[in-house]
Amino acid sequence: MAGKRRLAHSTRGFMRRVQMAHQDSIFIITEGKKSDRWLYDGTLSRSAKIGAVGVRFYPIESIAPGGAAGKEAVLKVFGRLRTAKKLTTQNSTGKKLSIFCVDADHDHITARKLRSPHLIYTKLPDAEAHILEECDLLEVVANVASMPKSEARQTLAAFGSWQEDLARGWREWMILCCTGKILGLRNCPAPGTPPKRTIGRMGPVRADAISDLRASINAQLTTPDLIRLWTIHEKRVTQRVDRIMARGEYHFLLKGKWCLKQLKNLTESHGPVVTGHDLTLSEDSFLSAAKAHCTFATEWHQAVRSKVEDLI
Repeated sequence: MAGKRRLAHSTRGFMRRVQMAHQDSIFIITEGKKSDRWLYDGTLSRSAKIGAVGVRFYPIESIAPGGAAGKEAVLKVFGRLRTAKKLTTQNSTGKKLSIFCVDADHDHITARKLRSPHLIYTKLPDAEAHILEECDLLEVVANVASMPKSEARQTLAAFGSWQEDLARGWREWMILCCTGKILGLRNCPAPGTPPKRTIGRMGPVRADAISDLRASINAQLTTPDLIRLWTIHEKRVTQRVDRIMARGEYHFLLKGKWCLKQLKNLTESHGPVVTGHDLTLSEDSFLSAAKAHCTFATEWHQAVRSKVEDLI
């Protein structure tokens, strides 16, 4: 049993499985266990060329040493295979490809994306954001809350500009986290980390939370050079975030996981006013309902298919 566990959480074991594979030729390693594999499977299964060679999916926990999870674990294993020149291998049945898929988070703001034909980023912050991008919110709210569409329409109207409100309420938090990432500061939340102290559920970040974060950051800016670098990068990050907001592209700032939580909160808050009865909902129910609308036909889905097809 111990030997099996070591093989399951072993990059070397994964490389052996790839090298010995007969039926499948493409091995997809994903950051998340739930939405990620579902999203990439749906995306790639629309390609006859990819389907003809076979695809196998691995969550990173199954191959990273110690069962490590998350984006950093994916990038670490990717780097190890790239250094070993094992991203593409060959056996008696043909070419074998290892492809790594990670959430973009706010890497388009921090300019931290790596480049490789074997590395795929989401275009939006995470897999859930892509799933929500395609859904009809009216249908989703009606489905999850078991409402007639007329009531769902009234409930949605009460949400107002909910994505803009969330993005603006968390704007300064996102800017500080992204700038801290660029400078590699300790004890600074990673970009994509939701604030723990907000005004109400998923409301604007509380002023004391921002003050505490700035105090933690300032304590680490111990030299004139660090202060200068912080000022430069905070200005650049602010400009990038504000350009995205000016275009109304709030979905490029908001993780889908945040949006699912906010949809649940808003529907539970406003739905009873319309329906006359309390609602107790789950984020997973919104995600499941949104998945039913995925066509896997957006520009990003097509780009992912093309990138993988080019490697075959």
